[in-house]
Order: sequence, then C-alpha cells, then structure tokens
Amino acid sequence: QISFGSLLEVGCGYSKQLKNLHSPGIFLIGCDFSRPQLLKGKEFFLPMVSRVVEADAEHLPFMEKTFDAVMSSAVILHNKYPKAQRIIAEMIRVSRKFLIHNEDTDVTFSRYGYDMAKTYRAMGFRIVTSREIPCSPDPERTQFTIAELPSPYTRYRPEEIPLKYHK
Repeated sequence: QISFGSLLEVGCGYSKQLKNLHSPGIFLIGCDFSRPQLLKGKEFFLPMVSRVVEADAEHLPFMEKTFDAVMSSAVILHNKYPKAQRIIAEMIRVSRKFLIHNEDTDVTFSRYGYDMAKTYRAMGFRIVTSREIPCSPDPERTQFTIAELPSPYTRYRPEEIPLKYHK
C-alpha cells in the first residue's frame, strides 16, 4: 500500500522484521538498546551486519526526516505513558512520511494497551491502514497501523503526543 526507499526499525532486536522486509533498492537500518540482540541479529541476518545501531529509542542518533518510514514492532506496548510519548516523538522526528506500528493492544503486567490509530487520528495524521494482525495467535489483541505524517513537517514535543488507549 505504501512505497519507501528507506526504513528505520526502532527496537529491531535480532532483525527478524528487517529480514522480512529486505528487498533490493530499499535501505533498511535497525536500532535497539540491547547489544546481545544486535549481535544475535548479525548471525540471523548477515546482510544487515553494518546496518544496525545500538541506540535508545528515546534519543535516536539520526537527523530529522532521515527515513521515508519508521517502524516499531512490539516496542511501544512495553513502555509507560511518558516514555512511550518520547519514543513516538523521536520516531516522528526522524520520519519523512510514514509511521508503522505492529503492536499488541491488550493490558498485562508488561503491556499498556495503546491504540496507535486513535493516537495519530487525534494528531491529524492520515491513517493509511489499521487492522488486526491476522497471523497472531490472538488477532483481536493486536493492531497493525500505518500513519502518514501531515505536511508540512512538524516536530512534536513528547507531551504533545496524545497517546490513546485501546477500547
């Protein structure tokens, strides 16, 4: 549904999603705070060896609007509200066009149940798609969302992210 020439995955872990997205002509880079996960990724996905960066999602080491798309997969859901706001603000800062989230929406001891589509709608972003993740063991507790950043580019402070909860 969307096209992009570059993508950053925030919280890439061992590069599972990057390996799935790998395609000629697309520049992929991943970042994660876990050095062991990044090292495991070097074994798992050899073409990505030089394209992973050890970094904190709250302080991404990239300039504004560096990537066409910025993605998270099971990252936002594990962070308390203020930290999740800071991560999303950083993702917006380094993205030129799209934000992609593959997140669970249930609430548990380690999950906060955010609704990324509701959040971005409240910010005036266009929702390209938002649906359950069909291959999940429990699709009703998942959300795959692609949001398009509005034009002109706006930088958001974390406290301006009106993070919404699911249901």
